[in-house]
Amino acid sequence: MKILFTFIIMIVVFGSVTPSSAQQPITSALLQQTYASKQKNLLAQYGKSLDAEMTLLKNKGDLDNFLVFQAERERLNKEASVPLPKESPAPFMALSKAHYQNVGQLMRQYIQALDDFIKNEVMAGRIEAAKEAKAEKDKAALLLEQIGPLIDEPIAASAKPKPTESEKLDTSKFATSTRTQFDNDGSPNPEKVPLKDKDGLWNLSLLKTATPNASSLIQGYPTRHAIKNLNDGWYHNGSSWIPDQMPAWAEIDLGEEYWVKKVAFGSNHAMHWHDRAASKFLILVATEYHPNSKSK
Repeated sequence: MKILFTFIIMIVVFGSVTPSSAQQPITSALLQQTYASKQKNLLAQYGKSLDAEMTLLKNKGDLDNFLVFQAERERLNKEASVPLPKESPAPFMALSKAHYQNVGQLMRQYIQALDDFIKNEVMAGRIEAAKEAKAEKDKAALLLEQIGPLIDEPIAASAKPKPTESEKLDTSKFATSTRTQFDNDGSPNPEKVPLKDKDGLWNLSLLKTATPNASSLIQGYPTRHAIKNLNDGWYHNGSSWIPDQMPAWAEIDLGEEYWVKKVAFGSNHAMHWHDRAASKFLILVATEYHPNSKSK
């Protein structure tokens, strides 16, 4: 399988780590309970923000706006919900938007925790528990998708500014390789991966600083399949990576932070083989290494 990264942030695809025997087992119910508790705390924080604003308005003698916030506080006490940013009256638009930014961050953490739990349950053979957690994960993912467009999420302070159209990378930063020998039984013959795609986007997986890693490697094909082939600059089965067991993960650490524009990968560039389609996958990004990511 060849992963062609044509994008611009540090790409790392993480696998989950099975809890050690010293750790307490995590249950799906415990994850849901923790998530519900944090949601309740976010509602309480929204209420405190309203209270603080009411105090400021009272001290200013601003009766009109004070009554607006007082009405919202009473509605919150009764309905225990926060209006969506696009539905919020102008005086507390910023408060509702900040609330949903926090909710979005919490939901992403919850989805990741459920995903790790599902993988561990499948590996342990507890399929029913995994199916129950997947249903919960799908529900959370749908809610996150619904509120996502309503939130203007700020760019991380550590991220580089978005490059201009005229900005170009120095080609000396990319590693190019030649190949005169290949595995004849790994047909079709390897084909060179371009430095840019048809849209002019750089293939950053070919940067000299880019390092590949994976959860496992299929045995018995030392000249055909290798982890280094994830970003060696060649297509096709004769220069590819195949995991030894599933679930599996592969990653490309670019060594620096870039803006993600596109992620492209394929299981069979030449359409020659029909037994290795990537039908289910997750694409994750990170600006720092996560302890749940295996390293060899």
